[in-house]
Amino acid sequence: MATTTSSVPSVHVNGAKSHSASALPSDASPSGASPTSATSDSPTGESPVIEPMGVRIRPQEVVRMAARRRPLALPLRHEWTFWHDKHQANRVSSPATVAGCGEYESQLKEMRGISTIQEFWQVYNNIPFRSLALRDSILMFKKNVKPVWEDPRNNNGGAWTFRILKSSNNTTITGHNHTGMGHSHTGTGHNHTGTGPNHTGIGNHRTIDAIGVWKEILAMAIGEELQEVVEKGDDICGISMSVRFNAHLIHIWNRDGSNQKSIDAICERVLSNLSEDLKPLVQKSYYKKHSEHKEFRPLGDTNAGCSKET
Repeated sequence: MATTTSSVPSVHVNGAKSHSASALPSDASPSGASPTSATSDSPTGESPVIEPMGVRIRPQEVVRMAARRRPLALPLRHEWTFWHDKHQANRVSSPATVAGCGEYESQLKEMRGISTIQEFWQVYNNIPFRSLALRDSILMFKKNVKPVWEDPRNNNGGAWTFRILKSSNNTTITGHNHTGMGHSHTGTGHNHTGTGPNHTGIGNHRTIDAIGVWKEILAMAIGEELQEVVEKGDDICGISMSVRFNAHLIHIWNRDGSNQKSIDAICERVLSNLSEDLKPLVQKSYYKKHSEHKEFRPLGDTNAGCSKET
């Protein structure tokens, strides 16, 4: 029995592009095909075959081949939205009035929502993170959660901040063996014995790549690795990366700023899951409730600002 082939996509076989039956000349029919025709008779009376470069392929097989080439969408458990906060030189950095809130929100641009892994990489691979302007921010928040303190799902929360120094400023040295540091105190002076510090492990200099940290934390977020460690009733709201003069600031926002177990678990999960060469120094990481910022105003306050992590 003949099948309809009007929707059959074209494919490449042995370097030649085959055509669906609908793309054939009008005089090329299965019953009267010539030796040079794109189709030939089927000895069993089944659907015609396509013969590019002498290879016989039935339309049904063309469809199956196309389906195999089409990657399956891999859905995320939560939908997310990417935002861009583009700094304006004449903007008040931390507005404290409703008017100022409107000004800030007007510069906060929604980029794209994502619901699959493929969509995530489409967005990620097309954002020039390394060339973001000073004081610009890229944010990824769960769908319907706005990346401002005053969103109801953020208002009682807080955020971890991981401060990654830029370029040579974030060079750390590991494996120092400080020898000869003993002091012999004689009289009122110090008699410094030994030869002073002997720095070993000089080859262990490393720099922390802020964009690498950002990429891995993004992956933790969409992979639910952060969500699974917070306590019941708490939630991961979103993450952001901001460019500052000598550092990148990476923030992880959670819903309950009073849940110490969640707060500790988030940091532990990040530091344990990051690649060894990307782990920031612990002293450069800290947690802060949104309400501890001087510009913060509780919901319902008529003078509420509209602010972000700084």
